[in-house]
Amino acid sequence: MRNWKSGELLRSWQGHKRRVADVQFSPDQNLIFSCGYDSTLRSWTLDGELVRTFSGHNQEVTDLAFADDGQTLMSGGRDRSIKFWDAGTGELQRSIVAQTAEIKDLLYHSDRDQLLSASVDGTIRIIVD
Repeated sequence: MRNWKSGELLRSWQGHKRRVADVQFSPDQNLIFSCGYDSTLRSWTLDGELVRTFSGHNQEVTDLAFADDGQTLMSGGRDRSIKFWDAGTGELQRSIVAQTAEIKDLLYHSDRDQLLSASVDGTIRIIVD
């Protein structure tokens, strides 16, 4: 965390063993979620304390998205899968192979209850529940 005006470093979150690929606030703005090339997701307090490590991907995790319920966290990565997690407990709810190549981006569309998945192979797929 940096001060916008001075640039002074105020706080840093450390725990991933490799590159951090994405970071997002929880919908209620009380936690920070990150994913990375160490194949994990992590949740953090705003003070920088690690709350939980999510394990389930077998390769790098490249992106995160939250569903409207504020509790379902979705992750995608190099293993071509999208995993659906309970953000509060870290429990893996389900996993699907969604692409034929690495997933680079996820975007949740709340009005349609759909998840968009973009891949390095040039495809975009819509995942519906």
